[in-house]
Amino acid sequence: MDLDLVWTDFLRELRSQDKIENLSSRTYSGFPFLYVKTPLSRNELEHLLKEAAGLVMKGKQLHADLVYVRTSAQTYVYRVRFYVPLRKMFCCGNGCIDCIRFST
Repeated sequence: MDLDLVWTDFLRELRSQDKIENLSSRTYSGFPFLYVKTPLSRNELEHLLKEAAGLVMKGKQLHADLVYVRTSAQTYVYRVRFYVPLRKMFCCGNGCIDCIRFST
């Protein structure tokens, strides 16, 4: 499953919303952060984010992790991650045949 395509669809879905004034994403330490400028309240924005995540995950075996980080001048920052449940996310050092080091 191509998680980059899911992320792109997620951003496209959010950009189509008229309530979002500005949207950007940055990656720090391997985690994508979403910067959203909107007049919406935090609860309304989280509802919008969950709906958009639900739309792009429909029919796929995925989970979304949406974590609020901070707010600065009507810009909300969230750590957003899509992942496949029960798939290895890190190397445990035991030399497993399905080690994350061997995936591309």
